[in-house]
Amino acid sequence: MAYTELEDGTRVYSNGFRYKPVPLEQRKYRKFPPGTQWHGGKPYGPLPLLPDDDRDMPATRPDEEAAQHTLGCTCDFCKVPRVQRLKRERLGIKARVDRRPRRG
Repeated sequence: MAYTELEDGTRVYSNGFRYKPVPLEQRKYRKFPPGTQWHGGKPYGPLPLLPDDDRDMPATRPDEEAAQHTLGCTCDFCKVPRVQRLKRERLGIKARVDRRPRRG
């Protein structure tokens, strides 16, 4: 919606509505910068992040490489449920289904 601004800062919109912005010092609720997180009702400003060049990213491997490990492998990468599911599918092992009725 278009508006025209008067000398005192009042905005007059095309439907005749007038709005005068409140200065930041008089606002009841402050404006917080983007990225502000709330924990326990308190705002915590945006965290300073390291540039991508300075960040140390973890080493990753494709799922296909982990699928070549044995089914009982306990390395950190093989513990991921997605990789375990892929290994079972490759070997033709179906997931166990409990067909007993639930009690309770």
